Amino acid sequence: DDAASPPPGAESLSSARLPRPRYANLGLCLSGALLVATNLLLLSGHRIAFVGAAMGWWLIMIHPTYLICTTRVGKSTSGAERVAYSLGAVLLGLIVGCLLLDVVLPHVGVPRPLAQLPVLFAVDAMNIALMGWRIQRGAMGTAWRSSFRLLRRREWRVLTVSACCVPLVVAGANRLNNGDGDVVALVGLSFVAATFVLLLWWRDGLRDSVVATSTYLLGLSLLLATSLRGWYVSGHDIQQEFRVFELTKDRGVWSIGTLRDAYNACLSITILPTEISQMVRVDDPYVYKVFFQLLFAVCPVLVYLLARRYCSKEIAILSVVYFVGFPTFFTDMPYLNRQEIAFIFLGLAFLAMTRRRWTVWRRRAVLVVCALGIELSHYSTMYVFIGTLA
Repeated sequence: DDAASPPPGAESLSSARLPRPRYANLGLCLSGALLVATNLLLLSGHRIAFVGAAMGWWLIMIHPTYLICTTRVGKSTSGAERVAYSLGAVLLGLIVGCLLLDVVLPHVGVPRPLAQLPVLFAVDAMNIALMGWRIQRGAMGTAWRSSFRLLRRREWRVLTVSACCVPLVVAGANRLNNGDGDVVALVGLSFVAATFVLLLWWRDGLRDSVVATSTYLLGLSLLLATSLRGWYVSGHDIQQEFRVFELTKDRGVWSIGTLRDAYNACLSITILPTEISQMVRVDDPYVYKVFFQLLFAVCPVLVYLLARRYCSKEIAILSVVYFVGFPTFFTDMPYLNRQEIAFIFLGLAFLAMTRRRWTVWRRRAVLVVCALGIELSHYSTMYVFIGTLA
């Protein structure tokens, strides 16, 4: 969040930069075409390696987040913080929306409300509603495109090295799973450490949005280096998390009566992974091993944004280094998926409480919404959060 007050006349300048209607309509048509193509692929039952999973992930997570993020609402929030709030809104919408399906549909003759068709209908409805909302409210404009074109040489280098870390650690984990050497994995981790050094060294020439993007990629690299070890789910709590996920998916309905267990009460590891699995259609272990890590990698970004509220860029980067360098982050969190989702809402709650440009009532409203997300995801995190507030 490049938190600088807009200069006088910025509103008119922003309005002048709005895309022409034909380009807006073109983007809307492309989104609609991709939405239809993804639906046809899912309904056909065919699996296209990587492409099908990417299209499903776009439909359930990326596209709705993009629509919320680029809709003209909440002008006081921008950059990475706006993306984070949008992602949180999508996550909560998916959890609450499919919980309603789970409760209502069995009473109208649909015994499997979390099967592919009901979930696909709900996801499509969410996307179409957000597209209509975006048309009504208007788009934010093309400022992000201008920022992309104006990236400096050092920013390109940092982003390129950060992006290279992800395939390196994935290849390293894959080689270790096959009994090969650890050279590639060590090179990938070395790249992560070197990139953090670059962030600190070049910090004065890097914008906050670039640092936030690099932080996301580096955090994701560390998480994947652990989560992708082994061909099945590996770790401690994830074994029980995977069990309740499989029970929910196989039955096509979530019910606390299916298994009287504390894990089965967490919707973040029952309803949410079932929704994701129905859309991306990969082997079930990889819902946790890959897609949940794509979500939790947002947390280091939240740490950076929160630190930037009060500290210099140098201290904020060091805060991220401390957060991801703490052993729990990359050795335990990939095995605690319910807490991963809860911590996303927790980080957003702290961001909302410290957002001084918002009114007190708006901060309280967002805090309550985030607290709902924490409670539905992992009730123990909610207990600790209440104690922290007290």
